[in-house]
Amino acid sequence: MDICAEQDAVDIQNRLLDINKRYEGLKSKAHTKSRDLTDAKRKLTQEAGDTLDHLKDELDGLHQTVTNADPIPSSPEKLRNEIDENKAVLEDLEHQKQALAKAEDVAKNPKAYGVEDLTDAEELQHKYKEICDMSKDIRLMAEARDKNLTTALKLSERFYDMSVDVMSGLRDPLEYTAV
Repeated sequence: MDICAEQDAVDIQNRLLDINKRYEGLKSKAHTKSRDLTDAKRKLTQEAGDTLDHLKDELDGLHQTVTNADPIPSSPEKLRNEIDENKAVLEDLEHQKQALAKAEDVAKNPKAYGVEDLTDAEELQHKYKEICDMSKDIRLMAEARDKNLTTALKLSERFYDMSVDVMSGLRDPLEYTAV
């Protein structure tokens, strides 16, 4: 039973692929703009405590992204999209290395940043430790997800190729019997 003509199906598929490509492009641009805004916000932040708080907020966002990621899909195209999103998280972590280095400097030398009170200095060190732990956890989760997505993509591509072969094998005899 055909729902639409072959050419219409091809047109619909091409339109869907085009829309998906534009969506992925917009998502990538939004991610880049978000990263630029984060950098600008970081440059405007002067106080040591605020710097650590902003970094922690950024890491919280990445943690939410990794923790609430969609389940691993089965189609190769969706898997590639998930891999791209996961790579963006890893790139963001890499991008934050400079901020982590500054956070380490703040935690080790609080007096250089105008923090004289011992309890404030201890609080900065505690925040830095929390930030380091969170960054490590996010990296481990993202790397594990990347490994799982890559493995699933290999299997999905192989399964997809096999299913296309089987479907074409099923169609060929049907075409000959209809004649």
